[in-house]
Amino acid sequence: MSNSITLNASMRSNLLSLKNIATQMDKTQLILATGKKVNSAIDNASSYYQARSLTCRAADLTALLDSMGQGIQTIEAATQGIEHATSILEQMTSIAEQAAMSDKVLSKEDIIKQLGENGAVVTTAQELYDAIQSGKETICVYGNIDLGNIDDAGKEINLAANQKLVGVGYFGDNKTESSLTATATTAKNMINITQDGCMISDLNFNYTNEAATGSAYAIIVSGADIKADISNIDIDVKFSDSGYINAAIFISDGKINISGNIDVATSGTRGYGIYLAASKADISSNAKINITTLGTRGYGIYLYDGGRLDTSSGSTINIATSGENGFGFYVYSNSYSNIAAGSQLNIKTTGYKGYGICLETLASCDIAGNVKVSTKDQYGILLPSTSGNRLDILATGRVYFDAGSYPIFNNYNGGHGNNILNIAAGAKLAFEKDGVAKWYQLGEDYKDENDSGKTHTITADNVATTIQGIGETSAWTL
Repeated sequence: MSNSITLNASMRSNLLSLKNIATQMDKTQLILATGKKVNSAIDNASSYYQARSLTCRAADLTALLDSMGQGIQTIEAATQGIEHATSILEQMTSIAEQAAMSDKVLSKEDIIKQLGENGAVVTTAQELYDAIQSGKETICVYGNIDLGNIDDAGKEINLAANQKLVGVGYFGDNKTESSLTATATTAKNMINITQDGCMISDLNFNYTNEAATGSAYAIIVSGADIKADISNIDIDVKFSDSGYINAAIFISDGKINISGNIDVATSGTRGYGIYLAASKADISSNAKINITTLGTRGYGIYLYDGGRLDTSSGSTINIATSGENGFGFYVYSNSYSNIAAGSQLNIKTTGYKGYGICLETLASCDIAGNVKVSTKDQYGILLPSTSGNRLDILATGRVYFDAGSYPIFNNYNGGHGNNILNIAAGAKLAFEKDGVAKWYQLGEDYKDENDSGKTHTITADNVATTIQGIGETSAWTL
């Protein structure tokens, strides 16, 4: 039996109201969910299409904004590249300017401005003498000055206390050379320093002395407690074969500090490179000294009567002699030398009796650095019979011998006490024979106090048996 539902007008009105409420609820929920008041053209055609148009425009603007962001990043990257390139160009410009300046000749006016009233720039011998006499503190030699024949009185250069005689290079890395040239037929010195605090720097010296008698020097520092500085100089000295003491640099009773590049070349009998008599020389860490001597008794460095020479770590001394009795490094009569750790001493002698290192008459030497000795069938290190000498090769010492038959020769007592040779454990020695070098290292201290009345030698052939506790080791680069 079927049942039927009959709706009256009131009920149909209520159902339609409920349906309308449900529709409004759905519409409200859609608005809440989408955040849009108008979601279709039915809601509001005009607003709907206007909103759609704005949405499309917003999307276009967003895309445009993204493109702009990418463009900005590209521009930033390009800007960084330009800044980096600019920095490189600035560095290149600076380097180019420095290179250009290195070839630039400073004008006299430029140097005068730097010196002020206490300095002078000189281009002639007379200007040089006048500047010294007037007490100028710094005197710059501009170009080449020929002092001529300095035999006449007053023609030698006599520096006053604290005066500096310098070249153009003293004021920067300039290619210009400043030089002094002189000749003499009597025993004259080119430059005399008898006052404290003087300096000679960045100069070339060309001196010819033809005196048959007497001693002559290119530079002499003389006087008790006198201190002087020498830096970056080139000395070329020609002496006559007089047989007297002639030296490029002679120090007597004073003290000298040597730094920078020092080039010394001498010729003639007894043409010493550096001579220290009862005086002291300190070799700075940046010093590079090259000494070349020609002629009989052309010694490289000579220490006499309590003279002392101390090297510093980083310094280098190169000595080459070629004349007869051209000793490389001679330490005599209570003198002393210290070859410091980290310093380098290279000696090469090619003349007859051209010994490398000689200690004579109560002389002593400490070797803590690197030493290379090359002689022509002569003694490498000699402790002669005028004895009482001491040689210490310390643990840091490295000594290379290419020295003929007698790399180390320790003679017997000659009346001043025994010659003493000490080599500390850790020291390294190299002996070259027939073009092949073998390195040895001491495992224990070695001491040879020669009181036997006989000569003691250490050679490439007997070193392994003469020194106890020694063994072959890898090569050491000097």
